[in-house]
Amino acid sequence: MMKMNRFLSKILLTIALMAAVSPVTASEYYGLNAGAPVYGGNIFVTPTQAAKFAETGTNSLRINFRLDPQGGNTTWNSTILAQYDQVIANANAAGIEVLGLFSNETAINGSGQGTWNTDPNGNGTNSYVNSFVSNATMLANRYKNTIKTWEVWNEPNAWTNPNYANDPGNAGGTYILPKNYARLLANTYTSMNSSNLFSQYGVSLVSGGLFAHDIGGSFTHSMDYMQQVYSQPAIWNSFLSTTGRKYPWDDFGYHMYIKQGETVTAANLNSYLNQVRSVQATNQDTSDVMITEWGWQVVNNNTQTFQKNQMATAYNLFESKDYISGTYWYQWTDDVTGNWGLVDINGNKRLSYYEFQTRNANAEPDPEPLPGDLDGSGAVGQNDLNRVLARWGTNVTAGDWFLGDPNGDGFVGQGDLSIVLAAWGNVAPPVTAVPEPASIALLSLGIVGVAIAARRRRKAA
Repeated sequence: MMKMNRFLSKILLTIALMAAVSPVTASEYYGLNAGAPVYGGNIFVTPTQAAKFAETGTNSLRINFRLDPQGGNTTWNSTILAQYDQVIANANAAGIEVLGLFSNETAINGSGQGTWNTDPNGNGTNSYVNSFVSNATMLANRYKNTIKTWEVWNEPNAWTNPNYANDPGNAGGTYILPKNYARLLANTYTSMNSSNLFSQYGVSLVSGGLFAHDIGGSFTHSMDYMQQVYSQPAIWNSFLSTTGRKYPWDDFGYHMYIKQGETVTAANLNSYLNQVRSVQATNQDTSDVMITEWGWQVVNNNTQTFQKNQMATAYNLFESKDYISGTYWYQWTDDVTGNWGLVDINGNKRLSYYEFQTRNANAEPDPEPLPGDLDGSGAVGQNDLNRVLARWGTNVTAGDWFLGDPNGDGFVGQGDLSIVLAAWGNVAPPVTAVPEPASIALLSLGIVGVAIAARRRRKAA
């Protein structure tokens, strides 16, 4: 009897711990910023380039859905949409998912910042916001089967003019007034929700990555700006009554550019992240954090070793935080903004490339949500077949089902094709809600086994 009591006690203790601790593990998701996918009328995420991304082991790219005035496209016409169709197809064929980014370049309306920072009716709405929402909804609908996560805006608090508060129309950067940004977020969600993108297609939103930095002797954790976004009761009360949600985002976007010329420590990083969590808690924002940009340059005294070591320190900390849902290194290659790349401008791999590759290689493979569903869309179809055909006859790491190897033998071939064809058209059942702790305790009396499904890696974008 005593042994039985001890046995039951262990079961109840285990279940109590399950109820108290989030089942989400530390970030398993090592994403990458790809750079401009379309520029000057040219596609830069080609099949060859997508294959190079995949060689790092990453399974997610953050793609900016920008209009391309340099290529003559200032509206989402058939030409530029076809180019983005190809970008997404190239990424998916390489086994890579996409975190989509709706940036300030997703809409071109009026004078840009001079238009998006007007507030003629005092409620944060203007012609730019309306245009942005319309374009974002159209794109999310177009890619609803392939892109499941969208980030809304890029660095809404980033300005270059110190007088930004008094002259927001000429703030520089991507600064948007907090009220206008709150309105843009709320209206984007509401518009997308009217197309059932969240309930039927599993789409989710990430708030725009806030620009947190200590560059040039200044310092900002950016949460003062976000507090102004939270402090818009007219917008959020109306949003709650309409949608039943407090805020539109499922993940909180954040960018970290700190200690660019000196060794970063876990304490340095924690000082920023702790501030994020504190302000979130104050405003009853329970969303996880997605770090959609972060990085260090190789410049001046910053060597390749410096960049690699900074990356390793940050990853070690991020992986220890169960609330960090994903990370996206900035970026693949050097460009006009600096030498941030895993590879240099000539394509030479830096030491950080191998650190990034190692992190991906050591990541636990995600559980396959549905046999044959290689892209994680919740249904088996053409995109899954494309993943098998893209790597037909090649070896992959055993267990990397999302690379076209659903049978897990480390080789993409007939066995994998048969699984996809046999499951063609199958759809995953809806996710069952997690029971409340009291319910778990009751279920424990008759429990035989417990299976916990790990959350799929994220995607913005």
